[in-house]
Amino acid sequence: KRRFEHYGCIKGVDLYDDYAHHPHEIASLIKTAREKFGGRKLRIVFHPHTYSRTKALFEGFVESLKLADETILIPIFASAREKVDLTINSSMLAQSIRQKGGEAKYFSDWEKMVEYLANSAKTGDVIITVGAGDVYKVISKLKCRISGSCRPAASSDNPHPHCSDRSDCGRSMRHSAGRHPLIKLLGEGRVLIDESM
Repeated sequence: KRRFEHYGCIKGVDLYDDYAHHPHEIASLIKTAREKFGGRKLRIVFHPHTYSRTKALFEGFVESLKLADETILIPIFASAREKVDLTINSSMLAQSIRQKGGEAKYFSDWEKMVEYLANSAKTGDVIITVGAGDVYKVISKLKCRISGSCRPAASSDNPHPHCSDRSDCGRSMRHSAGRHPLIKLLGEGRVLIDESM
């Protein structure tokens, strides 16, 4: 599970998730996506895993993530065994990716990130959530925002030729919108550190 897993196609936007959390895995994932989708816009939502890994593999992450058409960074998913390290954060990754010629944005707030992606999504886009953390949980919220309804109607017809799987265009695949609501995720004592400071 969580290896290039397809979560559906909403209004011509394909949504995928992958567990990749090492630079080599990310580069391989992007290469595979390029081969599958050709010239379609590839948008990666990356959730770095642990401060120590992010710092040790920083340059590798920059080099691999800049291969996407756009990378969205959210706060580091910290291990319960490590202390907060203020010398490294996702905002730094975004800045370095841009300096190397890539396109990258950082969001400290998941809701704002989902809103940005939903509002900017266009037919033909491929959005992939990537990382060992729980970033996949925003997919149901993203599907609701893109579709305009938290209960998109299922249909066997495919009005969007860009969907990679005609049978699931406009319908929920593995996770319904109600099973992993973002509002619940953020309401269970979860604290997101604003790394922009």
